[in-house]
Amino acid sequence: MDKIKEGTSLSIVFADWCEMTGVSSSLFCAVWELFKDKTDKGGNPYISHLIQVAQNVKPQFARIAFCHDVIEDCGVDEKWLMNPDFGLTEYEIKAIRTLSRPKGMTYSDYILSIMNTEDLGIMYVKMADLLDNMNLNRLRDMSKKDIDRVTELYIPAYEHLSTKIWQIIRTAKINEDMADIYMDLLSDERFDEEKGKEYGF
Repeated sequence: MDKIKEGTSLSIVFADWCEMTGVSSSLFCAVWELFKDKTDKGGNPYISHLIQVAQNVKPQFARIAFCHDVIEDCGVDEKWLMNPDFGLTEYEIKAIRTLSRPKGMTYSDYILSIMNTEDLGIMYVKMADLLDNMNLNRLRDMSKKDIDRVTELYIPAYEHLSTKIWQIIRTAKINEDMADIYMDLLSDERFDEEKGKEYGF
């Protein structure tokens, strides 16, 4: 396993990041190993996307965000995620599974399946993922295909998820277990009243 050498400036930065996000060093190194040879559509190390998505969410969702692609892109299963050294909860493992698009499922059906969970945390993480995917600055050379992917897939998906979240918030369709998530979403600038108005509420 390629490890980040202890004591180097890089190891210190990632140690601080892990402490800030709640991602254990064991989980970080394991995910790093899975993605060490993978790049995104812009040719950048794919791990950068996972780090960015984790930084785009509240700390209690960071582990879900950091691991949201491990099943879909690396072929690991829930048993792999259950490693006690990773510190993932049963809910977090379930969320990571839900955020993994099954082979053969269309993108629209995948987004619909996330919406149908009516789970604010899962939808919130997916929106953070979409925000980074819509950042065309990640691409070295932008093609029409890239623009079409954003305009035809990512933006509609983001809008559908945002609408669904506001429907849940406005109708107060939350249980006691979701109270903390509910309050965090209301305090997040991406889900403030003005953002809701943008989508016609």
